[in-house]
Amino acid sequence: MLHGLRILVTARDDATALQLRELFERRHADVRHATDGKGALAHVRPTWVPHVLVTEFRLGDMDANDLARAVGRHAGAPVAVICTAPRGRQRHTHPAGLGFARCFVHPVEAEEICAAIAEAIDTERR
Repeated sequence: MLHGLRILVTARDDATALQLRELFERRHADVRHATDGKGALAHVRPTWVPHVLVTEFRLGDMDANDLARAVGRHAGAPVAVICTAPRGRQRHTHPAGLGFARCFVHPVEAEEICAAIAEAIDTERR
């Protein structure tokens, strides 16, 4: 389902970022992860630009919108964004109003987030 996709995961909690990374790698995605926006942007290079950004809405140094715009500038086009939020903070994260493909609350259901990524990529490619 995710074979060959480049996914950039950003979560303030390293355990959450690693959990998502492992989930996507088991489905053969090429994944990088970070715990803040600056760290995430350090992964983006001309030779590695993500197809999908999976990020918490609020990071320590920037929010998901700022990160998505910065990644999009490197990509030369918008990337699909899947937003995650810790339980209790999801009411502040409305995907449609913020331009995100979907929003999930931790802990995420593996099949559901993978299906959302596949759908977002399919939408971006149309």
